[in-house]
Amino acid sequence: MLNSGHWDFDSVDDVILRSKRPTVRIQQVDYDTVVCTKPFEFWKTLMLRSQLIHPAISRILAEAGHHATILIADGNYPASSKRGPRSELVSLNLMPGLVSCNQVLEAILSAVSIEAIQTMMTETSGPYAVDGDPPVWAEYRETIRKANVDLALEPIEKWEFYNRVSTVDHVLTVQTGDTQRYANILLTVGVRMV
Repeated sequence: MLNSGHWDFDSVDDVILRSKRPTVRIQQVDYDTVVCTKPFEFWKTLMLRSQLIHPAISRILAEAGHHATILIADGNYPASSKRGPRSELVSLNLMPGLVSCNQVLEAILSAVSIEAIQTMMTETSGPYAVDGDPPVWAEYRETIRKANVDLALEPIEKWEFYNRVSTVDHVLTVQTGDTQRYANILLTVGVRMV
């Protein structure tokens, strides 16, 4: 077993396989010693490759399993009272409009497999009624397309949305500063297909 810092490898071939960089030259000097000509390039290949760099969100996603749900909440969402009993709250609501739900969606889609994407259904009457789809949904569809995720937005009724967020499967709420109406989006974690 070869040991390099915090990483253990079974052989030089294992190190080369994990590096996935042909420019990195790795040589075994003796049984316990490996020399890497470009160690920085090698270690970069083992770090996260997604756009997501937030440590707490990355940790929660790494711990999440199949069917876990992630809520990306707009600035008006009642995150203190409408979330699952085991979910963690990460507040990214710096100021109105920052950060947006769409920015968080882009980061999360780069980091984890998603099998369902649900939005809160719009109201057709009253002070929060909108005519047609809210503009933010077009942004979501474009972000989903760019991430090569073959899923459609599934609008669900407001109280059913709250019920789905309140389950034990809900592991994360990311509270944003998004001020667009109907920007809340619920993601269901899928499986990693190798």
